[in-house]
Amino acid sequence: MKKQVDETPKNDIMFKEIFSDEEILKDFLEALLNEKIESIKIEQDFNIRGNIHDKIGILDIKAEINGEKIVQIEMQKKNKYNMEQRTIFYGSKVLSKLLKKGDTYNELKPIILINILNYNLIKLPEYYTKTKTVAENYNEYELIKGIKYGFIELTKFRKAKPNLDNKLDQWLIFIDNKKKEWLKMVTEKNKIIAKAEEKRQYLTGDAERERLQELREKAEFDEATAYAAGKIQGEKYGQKIGEKLGKQYGRKEMSIETARVMLKDKWDKKLIIKYTRSNRKRN
Repeated sequence: MKKQVDETPKNDIMFKEIFSDEEILKDFLEALLNEKIESIKIEQDFNIRGNIHDKIGILDIKAEINGEKIVQIEMQKKNKYNMEQRTIFYGSKVLSKLLKKGDTYNELKPIILINILNYNLIKLPEYYTKTKTVAENYNEYELIKGIKYGFIELTKFRKAKPNLDNKLDQWLIFIDNKKKEWLKMVTEKNKIIAKAEEKRQYLTGDAERERLQELREKAEFDEATAYAAGKIQGEKYGQKIGEKLGKQYGRKEMSIETARVMLKDKWDKKLIIKYTRSNRKRN
């Protein structure tokens, strides 16, 4: 029996499909950031792994707006109890990847990392919380403007009384997709949300539903495969460098294994003794 697909934008695959439309994302971000967006460039599935030994992170949507700042969006449906750590990791990785060889620090664009959560995280009453870095005794003085974070908690929004004339509330009604009477009203008020809802309904058709399920299964498979591959690479890497990085392999065991391989390859016994001894001394 196949697992039922979440047919709301809280499904991160569904979210990507809908908000990869420039017109839709632009209208949502204008409401979220409270600013006019003249240009927008979207990149999906932005991989923030720096190299083969780094932890993998995939953000749902990455967009450059007005050529001057980067907005990252992650939809998180289930609480994995690591959002604070994930947010720090994602923000720092995204910032570091923006700087290419030969660039200066002054060329870094500001980053806004938005987390849309289907659970409570922050012990404050507001459903949309923004952060900034300020001086300890001067909260009005902003020190560092390079990275800002925003947290939208849909569980809190659900309990609030939304303003149907407020564009951000309109979009959150669409994303949450719980109150159908509210959704009907906001689609009548906002033609871009009406377009997004039409796209969502199209994606819930039989053929598209099956495709979304396949995408979800592929995403889960890719994640499991990445972790398995990383584990295998880590074990091989540890075997190669011995005790220093692969602590599970003792010096003696490593020398014995090296000697076995050399014997199998028909190395001269004197050379085997020489290299396995020097290997033990270095370790």
